Amino acid sequence: MKVILTENIKNIGQRGEIIDVKDGFARNFLFPQKKARPATENNIRLIEKEKEKELQKEEENKQESLIEKKKIEGQKIDLKVKAEKEKIFGSLSEKEIKKALEEEGIELKLGKIKLSEKIKKLGGYQIEVYWPGDIKTEFTLTVTAEK
Repeated sequence: MKVILTENIKNIGQRGEIIDVKDGFARNFLFPQKKARPATENNIRLIEKEKEKELQKEEENKQESLIEKKKIEGQKIDLKVKAEKEKIFGSLSEKEIKKALEEEGIELKLGKIKLSEKIKKLGGYQIEVYWPGDIKTEFTLTVTAEK
């Protein structure tokens, strides 16, 4: 029986793929768990429309990421923290950096900022920001002591 997979299934196939399986496997496992649909013309058209919508959404997300990248690229952000003799009390996390960006008018979701090491000292740092689709950029973070 030919079926269209509605999700990725290990050792069987990828979502949207049309495969040939035994009738019992389709009726007893794939169909009840909504992991596949019969490969009718109507279902094939539905899957193709879903793929088009996914591609369109991916493209929209990519465009949004590029706009965010342009806002951040090359920025110089100053962050004042409590410190003593070049050493910060505690360490800076992604949340504090995100908050500093928001104060500059740049909105970013958590998880996009990647720190290669914990920031525990005063000074300048290159901070990398990543988005899906291999889009990345850097900005400069200068950590200074509060007075």
